Amino acid sequence: MLFLLDEVFRYNFLPTAGSWLGATHTPETLAQMSDSQSGANNPMYGKTHTPESKAQMSDSKSGANNPMYGRTHSPESRALMSDASENWSQSSYVW
Repeated sequence: MLFLLDEVFRYNFLPTAGSWLGATHTPETLAQMSDSQSGANNPMYGKTHTPESKAQMSDSKSGANNPMYGRTHSPESRALMSDASENWSQSSYVW
């Protein structure tokens, strides 16, 4: 029934209602979003975190607050990470 309606009357027609799951932005929209938060439009433009703020952010993920606290990577995961780091080079990384 929904797709029998004209496109202008459709709403919430994504695969998962209320979610962007399965949808993509157009290149033009992505460029607009990037421009809207670039340079002077960025909330942190020209600002720096104070040493107190940096310490607070560090403390918030230290010790028991760290998602990896008390855990270790399995030997399989370590091998995968090792292989990935051997193949990594800065020249292939997109900045």
